[in-house]
Amino acid sequence: MTSHTQRLLAGMITLCTLVGCATAPAGLPARWSIVDVAENSSAPDSIPGEARTTLFFSRIPWQSQDAHQPHFARGWLNDVLVGNPYSFQVKVSGANLLADGLIVRDVATGAELPSMAARVNHSQNAGPPLPSSPNTPSGTMLRYPDPQQVGFVARPVLPTTGAYTIELVSTCRGQLRYTDLRCPQQAGGDPDGPQAPGEAALMLTISPARAPNVPQHGDKLQYDLIARNANGETSTRITAIHVAEGRCDTQSLMDNPHGGKVGDRVAVEWSVSNCRWAQVKTNDPAVPTLYFNKVAASDAVSVPDFNDSRPYVLPKRHWVGVTLTAADAMGRPATTRILNVPVDPCSISPTDSQCPTRCQATPTPADCAQPQTPVCPVGEGDADRQFKQFNFEVLCSTGGGTAFKKPESEWACTEAAAETAVNNRQTLGCAVVQRTGDWVDPGGEMTPGPDCPGGASKQDWQFCLACSSQTGPVYVTETRNACFLPDAVNQASANRPTQSCWMENQGACP
Repeated sequence: MTSHTQRLLAGMITLCTLVGCATAPAGLPARWSIVDVAENSSAPDSIPGEARTTLFFSRIPWQSQDAHQPHFARGWLNDVLVGNPYSFQVKVSGANLLADGLIVRDVATGAELPSMAARVNHSQNAGPPLPSSPNTPSGTMLRYPDPQQVGFVARPVLPTTGAYTIELVSTCRGQLRYTDLRCPQQAGGDPDGPQAPGEAALMLTISPARAPNVPQHGDKLQYDLIARNANGETSTRITAIHVAEGRCDTQSLMDNPHGGKVGDRVAVEWSVSNCRWAQVKTNDPAVPTLYFNKVAASDAVSVPDFNDSRPYVLPKRHWVGVTLTAADAMGRPATTRILNVPVDPCSISPTDSQCPTRCQATPTPADCAQPQTPVCPVGEGDADRQFKQFNFEVLCSTGGGTAFKKPESEWACTEAAAETAVNNRQTLGCAVVQRTGDWVDPGGEMTPGPDCPGGASKQDWQFCLACSSQTGPVYVTETRNACFLPDAVNQASANRPTQSCWMENQGACP
């Protein structure tokens, strides 16, 4: 035991004498209790300052790293903590270590675990006196021997039936200080400047049994922490539960139906397995948390699933972001899943900036082309000289002597103007054949007509195509070769069968 450790132990005994430790019946030693978790241990539901009787542990992540890393070789970590990848470390207090000791008993076997040395390679003085205090002796920093140094001792092999160690460690504002004993008066201050009073913590490290099997997910290991003197003993039972890495999984997050209009009700559904807690949040200020749940029992590592759903009324937002998060009892998060729920922009407002038909709303938004009231010349149109509807039958050739007909209508002042408008918006091989009446099969093979109706010629049309997406319209400049501009727009839209597309304007996108 170093002189520094002796000083810390003496200070702890003095502290217990002055303020008292955990009490017990007259003559019996005070009880030990776990007051905090440290390395590879977790107590997610505990209240700060209260004793823990249940904790969780896992496989130490850095045990999978190269064994030549400093925390394996140099010795500043506890030998028991390094010797077993399932070892865990906690902070204890209560009884008098020197007078009553601390014994760990495995409840399952009834056997007391063997006590191991904290480390076989003891620290050496590596720190000069503080510059601000020339009379302060060395010992402000410690060094552990390197494997290449003479006198280095290999770490001992732990028994597979379990073991434990108890050690006193310097602390600074609750943080363990293994190699540098300085504690600046202010957090982040100069370590060689004014120092805060030294503190210490009793750290208990337990190496669970690894034979005949290593701990499995959900295994509950129980230990009695015993203080013993000539008058008898007191014990505190703790439960350590193993949490396997990677078990907590967010499996799915979806909405049904996918999006809708303002005021529509959708069901947000999710599936989570083997997690300690799960939470579903939205970016809607009115409903920031859609769901939260955690394992109720303090000694349950997880439940098989959190499969659930919640109804949600779509607000006046272009889309709602839904986020699913979950974590296991060690605080390790599962994969975060994000869902974007689209809201029909026209249901937000007929003049919404993302509504495709906004320019057809009344009143028409200022940035839309203002429609002119159509007025027909005298003698044309209806009785009020307004557009009237003309109905036509259009014949379309599909090749090989086959064809089909379809009805078309147009509002115009005259039949001729309406027929021209209908012909202008037809695709290749289609043209008006009559205004009304039945279609007559021409019979035989059809004679190919001109490329475009009305003698028009194909040309390159440039236009701005807008297509719907979950985050709003996506605009892209298109150039298509067609008889008429509507034909070009139809060609571009056909290449996006899963989207709703329309022409935003002729020419390049703004």
